[in-house]
Amino acid sequence: MSASTRIDPYDARLHYATNPDEWARIRKRFGKSPETPAAIGRTDKFWDSKTCRTHMIVWVDVAKHPRADTLINTITHEGYHAAAGLLEGLGQTLDESEAVAYLVDWITTWLVRHTPGLVITLTPPETEETP
Repeated sequence: MSASTRIDPYDARLHYATNPDEWARIRKRFGKSPETPAAIGRTDKFWDSKTCRTHMIVWVDVAKHPRADTLINTITHEGYHAAAGLLEGLGQTLDESEAVAYLVDWITTWLVRHTPGLVITLTPPETEETP
């Protein structure tokens, strides 16, 4: 599966691939090697000189994640890389500001929503008995 969206107000594009075929298709579109990364996650940044737009390409190998918690960790990790790469491309520094936190939050939430097979179910916490 793959998905793509525009990140406002940055006028950038976020692309997401979760299987080798989609990774290759997206990479070929930018004239890059279609080889699938050995890593379970990767984020690349490309500048399109024709449109003057930054493209962040996120790879998460869903098949190599047997548990939802490890999948969410990789998605969060790559979401941070996508936000950092986007801001770096705009000449902005990463800091602990709310603007950076909200961008990481937005990207990570979008990635989670577009990850095939990922279902998050909240259950009440187990209560501890006090002696």
